[in-house]
Amino acid sequence: MTRPTATPSDAKSALTPNLRFSEFRNGPAWETKTLGSLVTISTEKVGDNECVPMSITSGVGLVSQMEKFGRVIAGSSYKNYLLLKKDDFAYNKSATKEYPEGFIALYAGDALAAVPNSIFTCFRINGDSPIPRFLNYLFLGNLHGQWLRKFIEVGARAHGSLSIDEDDLLALPVPLPGGKTTRGTS
Repeated sequence: MTRPTATPSDAKSALTPNLRFSEFRNGPAWETKTLGSLVTISTEKVGDNECVPMSITSGVGLVSQMEKFGRVIAGSSYKNYLLLKKDDFAYNKSATKEYPEGFIALYAGDALAAVPNSIFTCFRINGDSPIPRFLNYLFLGNLHGQWLRKFIEVGARAHGSLSIDEDDLLALPVPLPGGKTTRGTS
């Protein structure tokens, strides 16, 4: 039995729900963009900046190393950690039971933060759209995992982290509501 193939018009209609709240009935359809068209990979290092060294807890997000481990474990590699600013994202390429393809967390703190460059890929939204909380909601739902699992080879781990190519992460299709979703919107 062969499966029917989707056409571009099918994909567009699939992004417009049949039932909508009245104020959205005549609103624009949702669109799909790649993550790479929405964000830029951040490779800025801590250097001499004073930052809060962070770790990640799947399903919870970024927490200070002090809170998670009772001490700072950054050590001498701290200056090479990746710098995080408010509304940046950190992708931890370590598999967990709940997120076997890794976990992406939004950094919502005001102070500068830092994560180890060995297991994290960091990125920030280009401009004002979409709002960081919207992307975070998608990542908490494991949108990235559903996409990335086809790129992960069994046993393809380096030092405990998954071997994920940044280009594969940036090719992630992201559904976005039509119209403008700026940071000023709650």
